Amino acid sequence: PCHLFTIEGQPGMGKSRLLHEFLHSLDRQQFSVPQGRCQPLGSDTPYFPFLDALSRALALGEHDSHVEELKKATANIKQIDPSLETSLPVLLHLLAIPSDLPIPAHLTGEGLRRAAEEALAAVITLATTNQPMVLVIEDWHWSDPASQSALRHLRRRAPSHRLMIVVSYRTGLDVDFEQTGDSTGRSPPDRDKHDTEHSVQGGSGAETVR
Repeated sequence: PCHLFTIEGQPGMGKSRLLHEFLHSLDRQQFSVPQGRCQPLGSDTPYFPFLDALSRALALGEHDSHVEELKKATANIKQIDPSLETSLPVLLHLLAIPSDLPIPAHLTGEGLRRAAEEALAAVITLATTNQPMVLVIEDWHWSDPASQSALRHLRRRAPSHRLMIVVSYRTGLDVDFEQTGDSTGRSPPDRDKHDTEHSVQGGSGAETVR
């Protein structure tokens, strides 16, 4: 089941090093590890860290043409699960990839927000049916409101999926991670591959590492 780990600390206290050591311990043949990062300049971009992680997972290159981006994104999204074809218009819209798959006219405002959150949750959760996932989002203290809502929706949507979400942020962030599950504060634990696999496949709730 879905398990949220948060890594909290002041700048320079070793959050990135702890995260690096944890990711280095993972067997990338056993786990998919999409990574996204919040950025100050991206704070006004809805879903920025999720789109950052999705772009990397879909192998979209910075210098790809629109045609190449469309081809890669469409093929790789469908490869995750054929049912995601219905989410393609919204996902391509979020990724700012021009296509001939327009957003349905009725999807505006709150409806479009709900569709965006559902499309992001769908592509993540369906990917876990093929391989357990560790989704990493760094610098959450710079997250945009849409991403905060998307994270809450993902946690509600993914309780039965093999998904671990790891979020790092600076101390002092006033964000409620406790929409579901319990939270435990503790010192950085020693985790090996077995511990990680158990957490992804059998954990639940939220755990904070300080």
